[in-house]
Amino acid sequence: MAADPLVDAIYTLIRTGVLSPGQRVDQRAISEHLDVSRTPLREALRALEADGILTRTPNAGYAVAKLSAADLLQYYSIRTFLETEILRTIEWPSSEQLEYLKKLNEDCRTAVKQGAVEQLIAANREFHFTMFRWSPLTIMLNETDRIWRVSDPYRALHLSNQERRKRVPGDHDAMIAAIEQQDVAKLIALSDKHRSASRQLLTELLGSNLPGSLLMLPQSAQALNKSLSRPASSSAQGRLCMHDPRLRGLFSDRGVGTRATHPISARCPAGHRCASRRTRVSQRLPRVEQPPAVDQDILVVVAAPRRQS
Repeated sequence: MAADPLVDAIYTLIRTGVLSPGQRVDQRAISEHLDVSRTPLREALRALEADGILTRTPNAGYAVAKLSAADLLQYYSIRTFLETEILRTIEWPSSEQLEYLKKLNEDCRTAVKQGAVEQLIAANREFHFTMFRWSPLTIMLNETDRIWRVSDPYRALHLSNQERRKRVPGDHDAMIAAIEQQDVAKLIALSDKHRSASRQLLTELLGSNLPGSLLMLPQSAQALNKSLSRPASSSAQGRLCMHDPRLRGLFSDRGVGTRATHPISARCPAGHRCASRRTRVSQRLPRVEQPPAVDQDILVVVAAPRRQS
């Protein structure tokens, strides 16, 4: 969490649903509710905007960030990478630290029995970050903390169902057993499974009509390892044909040929059948030593015209 108590107080209003995703932040009402002046309140709002928790629109002020299914998939993919590396580098806890982790899980179990969703969210968060703090990767930990805070308002959706709430302490019990066995691979696999349940539900709730590039993002340590070990030259992912909108406006329509392909399972952005073929045009431009500086995901080849004899 942030060190500023006022930032924490506003964040708590967001996490507990007092301020919901997409809702405009009424600075006067928040100032009166928290009994603070407007100047420090504006500083706190700017800090939350910098973390991505709030958005700011000119002439409209601040609002709670509203995430789409595409946003959440990207955040969960980032979490997969960060949390895998953090758990991979943890120092095994002392008996006192392990007992504290078990106590936090009992807090989760009590919250489940009482149907106290907010207490469960808080205890679940502390359970995971207690484990994360055993790692020396503090920068990754801070970024993980920020991403959790951005998506916290949506976590209540996952835990609104009683059956899903009941699974949380059981998942934690399995993680504690893996820690006692000092089995880091098992711990990472259990963490992936625990995280995937909420990811799948939230993306289904917020929308499933997503492009293949998002659906292919790694969401587990196993998928992440496969993605990182695949040679760059063996995949056409990230290459675009000349029909892609990202090329529009960068060059004239004449004389630019792109050597790019789409994976067989993907569609051309313009609906053309471009898989496994090259698209060129006959008109040529003067050859240059280096291609123009454009997005690294786009491979552009510029060729020279034939000289007239």
